Amino acid sequence: APNVIYPAEVDLGNSGSGTQTIDFSTFINARTTMTGNISTQTLSNVTAGKAGTITFIQDGTGTRTTVWNTIFKFPAGTIPALSTAINTVDVLTYSCRSATFCIASLIKDVRNP
Repeated sequence: APNVIYPAEVDLGNSGSGTQTIDFSTFINARTTMTGNISTQTLSNVTAGKAGTITFIQDGTGTRTTVWNTIFKFPAGTIPALSTAINTVDVLTYSCRSATFCIASLIKDVRNP
């Protein structure tokens, strides 16, 4: 609709190492720059009907990894790994059926052909 204003992608900042906290009440689409390995992913304010994307961008070092919160449910239960090359962009799409069940898919290495 021409009169609908969609919010811009929210910058969640650098991931850091250890725990990454993601507050779903602050965005529909978001991005984070991977500057360390995420060993715990804490999610808050997840609600039924929430859907969007979270983009994970490798920094100039690359090799950064994440664990996924168990709220994210992946096809066939297969947990994906982030692309680890320098400056790689991966996009997590999500659609939440409840506060504890978000259908998710990782689109890896998004770039121009």
